[in-house]
Amino acid sequence: MPIQHVEQQRGPDGEISYTVAETPEPQPWAVDADFAVVGHPHTRVEGADKVTGRARYTYDVRLPGQLYAAVLRSPHPHARIKNLDISRAEALPGVRAVISSATHPDISWYE
Repeated sequence: MPIQHVEQQRGPDGEISYTVAETPEPQPWAVDADFAVVGHPHTRVEGADKVTGRARYTYDVRLPGQLYAAVLRSPHPHARIKNLDISRAEALPGVRAVISSATHPDISWYE
């Protein structure tokens, strides 16, 4: 028996209209032994690469000119930083930028 759906809508003039649509009765899924996965062992395609260390992850990707970032957070919850000396961090070899609330006051933690 088909399933009937009744949809109620109100038009711009306030009139209520009803739409009736029929959906065919859902048919049960046919059991197909070729697609039965649950309860049966199966070979993982990427398994050998993962256990031998050959698998590539996003962490392994190196792009030309790629930069890295590190976030230094306060070890004290709800603490406010009153003073921050970034001169030693800026002097380290390879450092391109040190970003803090002092250098970028327009950027807040909640954005």
